[in-house]
Amino acid sequence: MSHAAAYQPISAGDEALFGWDPTPGIVSVWADREGRALVWRRVDGQLRCERAQFRPWLFATILDDLGPLASSIPAAGTRAAERAPLSYQELDGPPGSYRFLISASSGRALERTLLAGAQRRLGRAISSLYDLDDYYRVGTVEQYLMQTGRVYFRGMAYAELHRMQIDFETTALDPGNGRIFMAAVRDSQGLAHILDAPSPADEAALIADLCALVRDRDPDVIENHNLFGFDMPFLEARAAALGVPLALGRKPGPALLERYNDMPASHYSGRRRARSTVAGR
Repeated sequence: MSHAAAYQPISAGDEALFGWDPTPGIVSVWADREGRALVWRRVDGQLRCERAQFRPWLFATILDDLGPLASSIPAAGTRAAERAPLSYQELDGPPGSYRFLISASSGRALERTLLAGAQRRLGRAISSLYDLDDYYRVGTVEQYLMQTGRVYFRGMAYAELHRMQIDFETTALDPGNGRIFMAAVRDSQGLAHILDAPSPADEAALIADLCALVRDRDPDVIENHNLFGFDMPFLEARAAALGVPLALGRKPGPALLERYNDMPASHYSGRRRARSTVAGR
């Protein structure tokens, strides 16, 4: 059979790839562990922000750490479960697999409950669910999108996104030994701008001006060649050293850049990845 004959075009209605919620124009989502979400959409060329609620969730191999609660919490899919502090759904799969989907009205309360149960079960201190193979969870934004079936950029053309590119030039690879002396900024709406700091005394102003420029231009997407590997950690370190708040966020979300530790990058290294997020971008 020829390649041409074997090719099957992908339908935009394929729910496995494109989700099952038809909401168009989502350019960014911010969500927290209390089940609150902000959803920014471009509709008819205008940006709007909508508030939403969801139930934070995770996968588990066991229900043991819920203790006595396990026998009393309602099963998912019932009306009682929608209002309950905790609920669960048993999925197909053999013992030892992630066959329980646990959701809660508060992700923080769920984690506290499971950590306390795990510490009783194992007889040792547990600092994070990421330290246990019994649980698997994704970030809060991913939880919201996966639970609702929504996806980014549905129905949008590439040119409709407002994209900004930022590149830093530094005096060293280590922010403890070097500084930012230049930032080149472009965006998809015609901006081309250079911010420079000829002397160490100018670096704080460069960072503050960059934040102001991002807020003023208000991009949907910030791009960079090695954003999480180098530029963002360097910027965060220099801003902290100089006492400059990284106010990059989009209203009405949190203004400041947020940083958190993700799941281990690999079972071999055991190290957690540091991730950064900016509301609305």
